[in-house]
Amino acid sequence: MITNEQTSKAYFNSLKIIHTAILSSQVILGIIFYYLNTASQKNSSTESLDKIFQIMIPIIVVGGIIGSAVILKLKLKTIKGLTELKNKLGEYRNALIIGYAIMEGPSLLSLVCYYLIGNILYLACAGLIILVFLINKPSKYIAANDLDLNTNERALIEDPEAI
Repeated sequence: MITNEQTSKAYFNSLKIIHTAILSSQVILGIIFYYLNTASQKNSSTESLDKIFQIMIPIIVVGGIIGSAVILKLKLKTIKGLTELKNKLGEYRNALIIGYAIMEGPSLLSLVCYYLIGNILYLACAGLIILVFLINKPSKYIAANDLDLNTNERALIEDPEAI
């Protein structure tokens, strides 16, 4: 994989952009589906489907949140074994994107189910994932702790102009 040299500031800005884009897509889709649902009437033919989704969606949402955390922890174990900071940060970005994707899938599924069925439970499930996204906003401090960086590496990521 070819990577461009980038400063610490650019690296963390790109992480924040990725995080914000994924978060924004969920929020915007949720708002659109909410307004579409308030404008339309749902028929009762979806009642049996709703009963299935009432069990399935919360399980998938919790599984997505837990799965994301587990995958991130497993990836962090391998990343901590790397020696170069550049490699650690590149793999860390990949691990975060994978974790975000694992959480985004259940959120989008919940939103689609909300749109189809109209049950507010599904919107709440997506809201839970959005809340987890907000709590897990990437930062230099979190990255340093996640990667167990030494003092020199922490100094490098704290310096906005460091490559």
